[in-house]
Amino acid sequence: MFWTLIVCVLLAISWNNASAQSSFVLPLRPVELPASTVLVRGRYAQLASSTFPNDTFVREGLHTYTHAAASLQIAPLYGSVSRVGMYATEISIDGQSFVVSVDTGSSSLAVPTTECLNCPPQKHLLRVDRATTVPCTGSTDPIGDDRPVAFQCDREHSGMCDRTGGCTFVIRYGDGTRLAGRYLAGMVGVAQSSVPLLFGGIQDASGPEKDVFGAGIDGMLGLAYRGLSCNPMCTTPLFDALVERRRVPADMFSLCESDEGGRLVLGGPDPNVRESDIVWTPIVHDLYYNVELDHILVDGQNVGIVSRQSAFVDSGTTMIVLSSRAYATLRDYFYQHHCQVPYVCPGVPDQHTIFELEFCVQYEPQHLQQLPTLTFTFRGNVRLRLSAEQYLLRVTDADGQPFYCLGIMQDRKLGDTFGIEAILGLSWLRNFVTTYDRAHGRIGFTPARGCEVLQDVAEVPPTAGNATDATDESVPDVDAESVSDKSGFWARLHSLLTPTVLIVIIGCSAVLLMAIGVWIIIRCRRYRSVSSGTPDSRDTGAEPAARASFLTKQPRPEGDALLPSHSPV
Repeated sequence: MFWTLIVCVLLAISWNNASAQSSFVLPLRPVELPASTVLVRGRYAQLASSTFPNDTFVREGLHTYTHAAASLQIAPLYGSVSRVGMYATEISIDGQSFVVSVDTGSSSLAVPTTECLNCPPQKHLLRVDRATTVPCTGSTDPIGDDRPVAFQCDREHSGMCDRTGGCTFVIRYGDGTRLAGRYLAGMVGVAQSSVPLLFGGIQDASGPEKDVFGAGIDGMLGLAYRGLSCNPMCTTPLFDALVERRRVPADMFSLCESDEGGRLVLGGPDPNVRESDIVWTPIVHDLYYNVELDHILVDGQNVGIVSRQSAFVDSGTTMIVLSSRAYATLRDYFYQHHCQVPYVCPGVPDQHTIFELEFCVQYEPQHLQQLPTLTFTFRGNVRLRLSAEQYLLRVTDADGQPFYCLGIMQDRKLGDTFGIEAILGLSWLRNFVTTYDRAHGRIGFTPARGCEVLQDVAEVPPTAGNATDATDESVPDVDAESVSDKSGFWARLHSLLTPTVLIVIIGCSAVLLMAIGVWIIIRCRRYRSVSSGTPDSRDTGAEPAARASFLTKQPRPEGDALLPSHSPV
């Protein structure tokens, strides 16, 4: 029976290998989806040298405000990674509602106004009057609050004025979007709090896409540090104003993004997150949320993608973005070690691969399991692992068929030109609840399935799951001490234990157990007939003819000796 089980295992492995090989022959229906399906946006602000002369910038330091009387402010997020390419929340300005994208890669608040001539249609437009326009002179404005807001818009303070005497702004973003207009003043509300604020009233909007904001989105809300809110006049960002005016408990906020939406928590960590479950890495720059990315490991191996380079965490960028050098290193590793997976390597002329932007393909679960795990290591000995299901974007075509697109892209401006090697965008952030602890200069990550927080990091479920379930997102593995090495024998064993192999092994085991059970029943019946015997068998000393062979080898006790203790009575 032992050899029978071994034969079953070998047959199962052969079956699995044959199935895998045959799946590579069959077409997987690649498709090039339109840009509206997989949106790629990069909203990180583009710094201009004229904004910060002599390579300096406005620094206010890391505030340590904590206000016990204030309460957390929680605002819902709308959007998704693949269908919208960003997330947005609702704010109010002087009682008028706007839906603005939430961007941790910039700091300014800007919404379109009735004076905008080329703003996309079907947007909410802010009504502008003389009372809300910020004049181009140094001044203060109470804006309906007992604490006035100060501003200095003259040229001495990098201000720009238009012909009507208004203070103007220009904001440029990394994806080429440009917003321009005049500064306005008003009461801005988010969640259940409001503060007086200077913000941008957009009069001109342009960019690589016709709708620079995105479908259903009216404007931009930046959550980065105030040093990025100089366009060129420096203003106080919305979240800084909430902290300074004690509308929130602490200088901290958190974001959770999933395919079903998400939430923005202002003033502290997400209430569903235990602080002991958060792994922290320090913020190394107080403009963007820059962190030190030590390495990106592939299958637990350091292949030289990055080496202690700067990266920043940006909810306004759709993808994981790498410099051209880092991206080429990652792609070459796939080419060398994973060409057995369809559409990874070119193979034949004109064959598309997943490394082409917006090219998506249908994958079966066994294909996803053969793709490598990516491990991001950060300063503070933080290691965050993503499976293929987590760095691939799952989208659907018009017929509802699922496809996978690579959630990683390259940007030639990164690297030596821009000074950073990677941007951790939404295809990375969707796997975590991210806590921005500005008071202590650190960012924390907690694994999550959608926005359902995993309550115990030590109990992270396996990342391999049903790839065709749109609502079942894998949970990233968080390890603050070690990285799983799936190389060598254990990697090969793991690759063999596919569902097909397990099903065959379980089936063979069930058959063997049934055979053993039948054998035991037959033996028991035979032994009962032996133990009962004939009426005079004990007196004559005759051995029962049906006695089992193993019992005949035992010395027969004299007299009325008991049967062996292991024999049934």
